[in-house]
Amino acid sequence: MKTKLTISVIAALFLFGCQSGSVDDQLIINGTAVATSTGLSLIHDSATRTVIANYLQAYAPGLRTITSKPTPDQLAALINLYTPQSVKDQYPQLIAFATPLIINAVEVATQKYGSDNATVIKIVNDVATGLENGTAIYNHK
Repeated sequence: MKTKLTISVIAALFLFGCQSGSVDDQLIINGTAVATSTGLSLIHDSATRTVIANYLQAYAPGLRTITSKPTPDQLAALINLYTPQSVKDQYPQLIAFATPLIINAVEVATQKYGSDNATVIKIVNDVATGLENGTAIYNHK
């Protein structure tokens, strides 16, 4: 599953490379949403998929607290902060999915659109919205 997920994430994030110029919010949101929903669709157990979707959705408010360009380590730490150890133990695929998805989405968009503070905050917020959109059909609280 990890290989399929990685390929899906890379394919969806490739969408970021098709546009140049100012930040294309919709492109970032849609690319992240496609990567998220595609990855979730590869999880065949519906109960596991729902749990993972709920946590991915819960990461969005945490991402919106970011006020300066995060490093990949800071993004990984934020994901870990929002994930209880018991959940990490029961659903290790959550961290294996969320961490590269979020880090790659932010990194690819930052490389494409710039790393000044205002641009990065906009990108991170777009990634958060993409997570919400990509989990919407799987999210059942």
